[in-house]
Amino acid sequence: MDRILFVGIFKFKENLKQKSTLYFLLFSLFVFVCGIVRQLGVNKNASGTFLMFVVLCNIYINFVAAYMFANEFSNGMYKQLATSNMNSFSFIIGRTLSVVMTSAFMGFIAIGCYAVWTIVGKEKVNVSDMTGTFIFFIILAFYISQVSYLLSELFLNYKSTVIFVALYTLVFPYAYVMVKSLWKSVDLIEKMPIWRLRARVRNADIRVADVTVILGISLVYMLLGLIIEQKSDFSRVNGDQQDE
Repeated sequence: MDRILFVGIFKFKENLKQKSTLYFLLFSLFVFVCGIVRQLGVNKNASGTFLMFVVLCNIYINFVAAYMFANEFSNGMYKQLATSNMNSFSFIIGRTLSVVMTSAFMGFIAIGCYAVWTIVGKEKVNVSDMTGTFIFFIILAFYISQVSYLLSELFLNYKSTVIFVALYTLVFPYAYVMVKSLWKSVDLIEKMPIWRLRARVRNADIRVADVTVILGISLVYMLLGLIIEQKSDFSRVNGDQQDE
């Protein structure tokens, strides 16, 4: 457990040192200023600005998770496992923890911006919005981490993993709805668990069933990744070291 926490915290600190984090902070500052300007005007809507910011943060989390797992694999994750005392499950949980911590960090920034916007616009703070959004950030990070892990196992390539994480999370849901809509009316929110949960956050109506489905899917992805790993180069790396 201590080793998992160490890996999670260490990788979280690495995430904060990435240039992409600096870009995110600059972007957050830009959104923060725009939000204040909006709150000083006639069309005040702190909740609306907050939810738009959350959606953009979600996109960033996708790439944080993809980078964390795809970069590890491209840099020889199997060799790291073979030369350390960690098993693959602990390794994955440690990386997932770092993504969750990064997501929580982003959630605090978003919630902080929202709190200031409500004060500037003299609006009532919606605690349910803040709580629901933070929960969503944590669940999303866990879910996207397992998606990234599975795709990393399949491709063992950084660029391919990042591309397919983006396709899976941002493009495929819309493509599915557009194709299905050719012969039947389809509601994107109702068909995609993670999107349905996002809608619940807007209405402060997070349901245990939605969370359970998403966590269940995440665990299935993790299990598939572990199964693929057992049949991958990891066994050959161990074998090579034993031969030496």
